[in-house]
Amino acid sequence: LSNELSLLTLTGVGLGSLLPDLDTPNSFIGRRLKIISYPLSKIFKHRGFLHSITPVILIFILGIFLKSLFIKSIALGYLLHLVGDTFSESGIKWFLPFYNKDLKIPLGILRYRTGGLKEYVILGISIVILMLEIQKFHLINLFSI
Repeated sequence: LSNELSLLTLTGVGLGSLLPDLDTPNSFIGRRLKIISYPLSKIFKHRGFLHSITPVILIFILGIFLKSLFIKSIALGYLLHLVGDTFSESGIKWFLPFYNKDLKIPLGILRYRTGGLKEYVILGISIVILMLEIQKFHLINLFSI
């Protein structure tokens, strides 16, 4: 194994970061996969089961079983989405179905309202930091799949 992030790995992380919102038909991924999103919205409440650690664990176990770095990358992207939503005012139910309480970052100043300016500022800063770290450690090779 190398220290490089491939285009395939980054694609997996990107895809995984969208999956928790699949239970919302008007989300970015929900609008593109209405045939899946609409039924899921009837089964799961938004920021319910799909916003818990359980799907992350299941996807990661599948990645281990199939020996697929791509699937493990999806699990990482999924986890990063959950971490980001932990900074929202409403938080998420990390341990659903075992614990039904919303958990959020304790420092109110770090919390944002979904869709608000603060969310986009935090997202932008996070992307810049991520890109600087990738560049600093020479972790990316877009031609490696």
